[in-house]
Amino acid sequence: GAMGGHYYAYIKSFERERRWFKVDDVDIRPLTQEELDDMLGNAQQPASKSGARRNAYMLVYRRVDENRNVDCVADREIPTPYVDEIEREAVEYRRKKAEYIRSLDYVNLGLLVSGGGDDDRRTVEFHRANTTIRDVLAKAIELFAPQTSERNARLRVMDELKKLPAQPLEGEFVLGQTVAEMKWFDHTTLMLETKNDDQEFETWSPEQLDLHLVQLDRAADEYLPSVPISVPKDDATVATLRLAVAKKIKGSDDVDQAYVNRVKLVVISPESAIDLMENFRTLHSYRVVKGDTVHCELLDEGAHYAETKS
Repeated sequence: GAMGGHYYAYIKSFERERRWFKVDDVDIRPLTQEELDDMLGNAQQPASKSGARRNAYMLVYRRVDENRNVDCVADREIPTPYVDEIEREAVEYRRKKAEYIRSLDYVNLGLLVSGGGDDDRRTVEFHRANTTIRDVLAKAIELFAPQTSERNARLRVMDELKKLPAQPLEGEFVLGQTVAEMKWFDHTTLMLETKNDDQEFETWSPEQLDLHLVQLDRAADEYLPSVPISVPKDDATVATLRLAVAKKIKGSDDVDQAYVNRVKLVVISPESAIDLMENFRTLHSYRVVKGDTVHCELLDEGAHYAETKS
């Protein structure tokens, strides 16, 4: 309609061959006779229904008058300010075209590290066809964890809506894939996860419950940056989450029950803040959902925060 959509023009050149052209932004090309007949019709056939959708909103006519018509304006007759403006626009167009052509071969990916803040995010340009996922992993390690080996690191694609990492990029087949094969677009964000030699990465499943974990640093009396944590979605209990958090805090899978019981958990949702004390209860019963934030604190030795009785 007149208030929206994309507009273009059919213009007849009065120079040389006097052909019709389609002028559609930067796409300017001569029309074929078939296209003209389809749009305008001819003596034998009216314009087609498909051509009718391209009928003009505005027609511009020129009087046939050899004394008044000018088929071509010499460059010297164009005012200098207009020539300068056209040249500036041409320079800008060539710059943007070069950027666009380059963008077909390159992509800008966002790289984060687990436990880092938004200020730690880095945007890195990669060649789509010549860069493998292993190359991207190596770059992330170089930026965030240069002392970490590849076997203790992995990348995960970020769920931008929930601000949580989703599927990990693991295995020789995946690491050998190119960025082009992943079909990533500009500003796709990947998060680097690292672990110690005695740890295993969390097993990821589409059916798991992904949460934000924020730990209170009691010595500094401040919260540390959020890190992701996951537990099974359907049957996870508070005890399951408490154990996972204890391993995350200690940075090791080797934790005893006394250490686990010192972990205080509070789930923060838009509606409320709830202490997760009863180990036997499911997270579902506390109405914990994907994307919720869990605040945690490690209490002093000898403390026992968890309630284990049903």
